[in-house]
Amino acid sequence: MSAPYQCVFPDGTYKFIKNSEQLRFVSVEIEKVLKIGDNKRIVDLYCKTEDGQDVCIEIRNTSRVRGEKFEDYQEAKIWVLEIDVRDQEPPETDRKWEEYRKFLLNYTADRKWLYHPLIEKAKEEHEEELKKRQEELQKAHKKKIEEEEIIDEEEIEEEQKKVVKKYTRTGYRADFIPWKQEYTTPQITPDYLNQLNDGQRKAVVYTDGPQLVIAGAGSGKTRVLTYKIAYLLEKGMKPWNILALTFTNKAANEMKQRIGNLVGHEVARSLQMGTFHSVFSRILRVEAEAIGYKNNFTIYDEGDSRSLLKTIIKEMNLDDKAYKPASVHHLISMAKNHLILADAYANDPEVSERDENMRMPAMSKIFYAYQERCKQANAMDFDDLLVLTYQLFAQHRDIREKYANKFLYVLVDEYQDTNYAQQCIVLQLTREHQRVCVVGDDAQSIYAFRGANIDNILDFQQTYPTSQLFKLEQNYRSTQRIVQAANSLIRHNARQIEKNVFSENDEGDKIVLKPAYSDKEEALIVCKDIKRIKRQDGCEYHDFAILYRTNAQSRSFEEEMRKQNIPYRIYGGLSFYQRKEIKDIIAYFRLV
Repeated sequence: MSAPYQCVFPDGTYKFIKNSEQLRFVSVEIEKVLKIGDNKRIVDLYCKTEDGQDVCIEIRNTSRVRGEKFEDYQEAKIWVLEIDVRDQEPPETDRKWEEYRKFLLNYTADRKWLYHPLIEKAKEEHEEELKKRQEELQKAHKKKIEEEEIIDEEEIEEEQKKVVKKYTRTGYRADFIPWKQEYTTPQITPDYLNQLNDGQRKAVVYTDGPQLVIAGAGSGKTRVLTYKIAYLLEKGMKPWNILALTFTNKAANEMKQRIGNLVGHEVARSLQMGTFHSVFSRILRVEAEAIGYKNNFTIYDEGDSRSLLKTIIKEMNLDDKAYKPASVHHLISMAKNHLILADAYANDPEVSERDENMRMPAMSKIFYAYQERCKQANAMDFDDLLVLTYQLFAQHRDIREKYANKFLYVLVDEYQDTNYAQQCIVLQLTREHQRVCVVGDDAQSIYAFRGANIDNILDFQQTYPTSQLFKLEQNYRSTQRIVQAANSLIRHNARQIEKNVFSENDEGDKIVLKPAYSDKEEALIVCKDIKRIKRQDGCEYHDFAILYRTNAQSRSFEEEMRKQNIPYRIYGGLSFYQRKEIKDIIAYFRLV
């Protein structure tokens, strides 16, 4: 059921408190704002329940809940911390309503909040009244001057401030998010598209249907995404109708910052941008009840999930060496990434055979118990944020269409790293309007072990038959030799979208390949080269970087660097010697 206003906290979120045991829910359609308390923390709303009953709801910003008849209002649309449901007759006149909607407008006037059409008229009256009072004040001052009275300029300024303060309240945000927002299409530097090369420009200005942008390494992929969003805004699309999905919050924040530099940060803040998990979690917060969850569900991180699995394995009297929580969690996660839940998992003969071969025949029972425990606890893990969003859209056409109509243009970064569930949700949102732009590089797909499906990008043109392909082939980052070496390896890929990446940078030094027979010899070679180059070129140790594939590989380099007294710092992981068990062992040997 829709309502003119939705109650929110001062920070604009729908969730009032994390521990939601005290929350009570009421499904109502708000008819009028009856009263706003003097301290701005109490609001009386005149509402109708789903069964047509007239009620008055008092909302307070407190931690205590009072009231008893909550069982009649379990289908929640409004979250409140304190709610008093009592019978109330509709007001006899609209006088109070007019008065309080003006009051609501007053303290949202300079915040550029979204206005409901019902108070548009009040807004005009408010502006006219403010203008009238200022004119009256000016006439009074003019009359004093004509009568040759002494006028204090500071007194005039102070009186003007009082008038403005009286009619424009500031300092706090409204308790409501109404429907409509005042929005002006941003003015962008006219020649901003001239900052792009031909390939980038063509990808940016194409908006007639689905498009696949194959962006080689260092080819300006982020620039294309940011300029495309700026181009869409320039052409009149509203920022809240654009959905941009990334894989890290850092990438989303960087992109939003760049867009803000082009179109203004106020506009950029209204964009719907974030990681798959963050965007879908916000959707689930609003729609959770449609799939049997409460809106205040908890999100389990990897540690929470593994702890729960460890408990389940112990309760089932299973061997924790055969059923390691990390391995069990990985199998469940991979299944969910393919939209397979516990029932489907148990009924799949191939999966059952694989589990038998892995000596984990009870996997389906663990999966089912884990799924049930999460549901009972009103909790979702990270994979559920994808699976349940897909289920929500698949089972509730009206909800899917609501978000498909809201997100009129969908952009996806690093599309080669999407999994099956993510690809399916993007398709659900874009099935009708087909306004989708995905950017990625099939040659950079390295996350298959996390569930990434390279077929998503390779088969995009089959999924969207009317799509257009754009290629960004100029590498601005690397030397020519690096690009040539990469191309020579990429050519061996069995399935690929062909492209000819090139660089106009310097030719660069030749690539040196030094085979090693073990990880210890590899570390020895690298450390000797670091010392040699430092001595020859006068470099500092902080000028060197070592890249490795997995965190476990750091140990051999750390051991060798300690032997050769080379200072180092680990980024994005934990030093082998900083791990708790290693520190404990070293401390024990020191004691001995």
